[in-house]
Amino acid sequence: MAMDAAQGNWVAFHHTNDGGVGTDMCVGLSADTQIAVRVDQNDIEIRFSDSKWSLPSNTQGDVTVAAGNYSHLFHTMSANPTMLTGEMTADEAKALLAALETAPSAKLTFGAKTTKNVSLAGSTKVLSTFQGCVQQAGLADLGSPAGPANSPF
Repeated sequence: MAMDAAQGNWVAFHHTNDGGVGTDMCVGLSADTQIAVRVDQNDIEIRFSDSKWSLPSNTQGDVTVAAGNYSHLFHTMSANPTMLTGEMTADEAKALLAALETAPSAKLTFGAKTTKNVSLAGSTKVLSTFQGCVQQAGLADLGSPAGPANSPF
């Protein structure tokens, strides 16, 4: 894994399995991994994790992400004892990224039991870098990276 950008609580990185010639996975996440977006050749995923969790196999549940005017319910399943994962379409990922890049914070609601707040400070630069990674690798169409880093003018 190679880190591409870090700012605030956010990190973007990519993976290559051919000595750096091509990228086969891009990830943008909050450093404490409460929320991550991962794209590879097969899937676009949202991931939620917490080292304090002890999820049984096949745990399923709905997670709502709210940021600014954006709100979306994701159906998730446990990937391991500390992580939930859900699949997204490219359009769902575009809308999520736009919200995470512009709002000051996001609220994660797990079913009706648990709510977490995630700071989005630094997310614009990092998630724009993530989008650039996805675009350059040809993994998915998540739109153009946002922000002034996209243009030298």
